[in-house]
Amino acid sequence: MGIGWYWFGPVAYVDTSDMWLEGRWPRIAVSIAGPYANLVLGGVAALVAWFVPSSVLSAALWEFALLSYIAVVLNFNPLMEFDGYYVLSDILERPNLRPQALAWLGRNLIPALRTPSRLEGHRFELLYGLASLLYVAFSAVLTVVIYRLVVQGWMEGILPDVLAAGLAWALAAAVVVLAAVGVLGELRGSA
Repeated sequence: MGIGWYWFGPVAYVDTSDMWLEGRWPRIAVSIAGPYANLVLGGVAALVAWFVPSSVLSAALWEFALLSYIAVVLNFNPLMEFDGYYVLSDILERPNLRPQALAWLGRNLIPALRTPSRLEGHRFELLYGLASLLYVAFSAVLTVVIYRLVVQGWMEGILPDVLAAGLAWALAAAVVVLAAVGVLGELRGSA
């Protein structure tokens, strides 16, 4: 177990690499276990919040439940290498789905557009790769907006407004540039 950084923010993770030695369905069960645990914890928090007389504790429990439900939705996103991606990869029996789709896009999209017959048999890579790129672009925009609103607002409490704005822009830009470098590496097939 640990905490790391994945694309646009921190993530908690559990090392389940030993499961790659198991069959497809046990791997899928392990991938579903994390979101399932979030769903159960969110449900318990919501039930307790319903009956707790303290409005402050109830609000905190509702917020925890909401964040747990959001985590379930994000974890089932198949466009990033979260649990939903591994479930999709195992169901389709396509290991390294994302890197292969993005590498195909980077190497073969332009030639395939010139000769449409090259798209034969690669429609899934095309659709999945483009959807992944659009999701990363959407996440980059969202990151900039959130960093500008949240980080800048937090820093304005301790720094002059101009410096807080500059630092928020710099931090958001650094995260987006690092993500762009990662995507370019995947498109080149070197990630």
